[in-house]
This record gives sequence, C-alpha cells and structure tokens, in this order.
Amino acid sequence: MNNKKRLKDEEILPKGIDKNTLNIVLGCLSNKKEYIDVDEISNLTGVATKTVNRYMNYLLDEEKVILNNIYGKIGRPKKEYKLK
Repeated sequence: MNNKKRLKDEEILPKGIDKNTLNIVLGCLSNKKEYIDVDEISNLTGVATKTVNRYMNYLLDEEKVILNNIYGKIGRPKKEYKLK
C-alpha cells in the first residue's frame, strides 16, 4: 500500500501532510525572521497545535526549517523553528 499521495503538480507528500495546510504553515514561517514556537504558529494560522507539530517534524525531515531547543530548569525543552 502506498503511503504517499500524488498531487496534481507531481509533488509527492507523505500521508497526513496536506499541500494547503503546508502552505499555510510555510506562509506563517516566511513572515517571521526570528524563531517561532508551535503554539504561536497555531495561534496565527488557526491550525491545531498537534497538526502544526506534525508539519514542523515533516519540515525538519525535509531540512526546510531550523530547530532551536530552549532548555529550562525542568521538563522538556521548548522547540522553536524558523525557515532556512
């Protein structure tokens, strides 16, 4: 079973990644010169935080964004992203 979908313009995206949503997330990132976190992207775009996180992981795999981990005293690091 093929887990990738073919788009009209021959671009192949993995299952769960939609071209329109990807363009919304990329548009938000392109408007920012500094690092931005998933919550802020979600607030600006109206896309659910969980969905934004999935798209950011996809963009990291594709090496289209830079990840900045901010470590606090306790808990998980905060992740911020910006376009390369």
